[in-house]
Amino acid sequence: MGGMAPSLAERDDLLLAVLRAVLVTRVRAGDEAAAAAAAAAAAAAAAADGSEDGDGASERAVVGAVTAFHALKLPQISVPSYVDRLMAYMFCSKPCWIAAMIYLDRLAARCGPVAAVTSMTVHRLLLTALVLAAKFYDDIFYDSHYYSRVGGITVAEANTLELEFLCGLDWGLVVDADEYEAMEERLLGEALASPVAAEAQVLALDAGLAGMNLGRHPPEGVRHDAYAAPEGGARAYAAATSAGGGTYGAPVGGALYPGQDSHIGLGWGGEG
Repeated sequence: MGGMAPSLAERDDLLLAVLRAVLVTRVRAGDEAAAAAAAAAAAAAAAADGSEDGDGASERAVVGAVTAFHALKLPQISVPSYVDRLMAYMFCSKPCWIAAMIYLDRLAARCGPVAAVTSMTVHRLLLTALVLAAKFYDDIFYDSHYYSRVGGITVAEANTLELEFLCGLDWGLVVDADEYEAMEERLLGEALASPVAAEAQVLALDAGLAGMNLGRHPPEGVRHDAYAAPEGGARAYAAATSAGGGTYGAPVGGALYPGQDSHIGLGWGGEG
């Protein structure tokens, strides 16, 4: 690098590569853990039933673990391609991506394995975390209708996922500087250790980019109080969002969706 500061384009490319590598690796680990848990649950259920046939027990175990973030079938779009899509069309600030990854970790810590990132959950979890970060931290953000089209889900589902995620976090979206910097370091470390690092071209980190700030700058505190827990709790939130779009009031700014097909195979009910 010759001591030269990386350009904004280089920062964006690095962030994209890191996110691809980290999410693909986490999904693989999540899938393995989910399969092992389902097998253990099926074996336990079969033993309790006094039967050697665990197929029915396995099916019950898998169904019991389904949440609002689970696709009904394996999404058609790959994790790297979905990250590319969100990076291209969400138009959120780069710190939102770091905040979104923090939210994913918080949700998993609070809710356990049901909130784990797997092939069946990663798309909805990532989209929702990123939307919450954008609405919480960015001065310019868009309405739920736009974000749902970018993410490939319906407006009603987008609003439901936001509510589920917020309740899972107990409405805690504030990220302090130390937590932000720790996540940056963690993402860089995970990317370098990832078996898909070469695929994601994260090895460029060894060329002198490892010390740079992935998100350019950490969030500067809360910009607005849109995500304070509503006085009426979850019921009030659900009532306010039932009409769809503009979940937290009219969006500041706006942009026309660039003509991409909103149905990208996420496998939602009746349309996947």
